[in-house]
Amino acid sequence: MEPLCELAGEGPAPELGIGTGRLTLPVVSRGVDVSGIDSSEAMVAKLRAKPGGERVADIMGDFGVCLISWIRLASRRKQRLL
Repeated sequence: MEPLCELAGEGPAPELGIGTGRLTLPVVSRGVDVSGIDSSEAMVAKLRAKPGGERVADIMGDFGVCLISWIRLASRRKQRLL
């Protein structure tokens, strides 16, 4: 988990395929704002039910639509995608 937190820095951090939050929630618990995307309502419901799940933003959507926007945003902010 440390490498992900190091990559996220102070955030905000984007994540593709956020799922149930297995990787995201430990990063969020360290105070980093995370915005993620997943197309599975069932997975997102599991994430939302976990402590800290309410702190993850923008999580329903289509990867294809957002990927280019995220890459542009990350490059402008000189961040890496988790």
